[in-house]
Amino acid sequence: MAANAAGGDAKRLPDVKFGGQTFFHLRELHDGVDSLDTYGTVINGSEVTVAWAFNAELATREEIDGWINQVMPTFTFNG
Repeated sequence: MAANAAGGDAKRLPDVKFGGQTFFHLRELHDGVDSLDTYGTVINGSEVTVAWAFNAELATREEIDGWINQVMPTFTFNG
């Protein structure tokens, strides 16, 4: 992992497919407490980013991934 300008560690995870679109996936952990998952793609020339932020002290990684994986498949782009 490499530190970013915001002070967290960012890691590129494998691409994922939601709503028929392939997204990149970045995961950051700030001071071991705040978890930020960022997904991004380009659709018809528009850059689309979806970010999920959680307090990792209040939820496990498994819970966080479960919530993200429950909602992201419903992704649709209307732009």
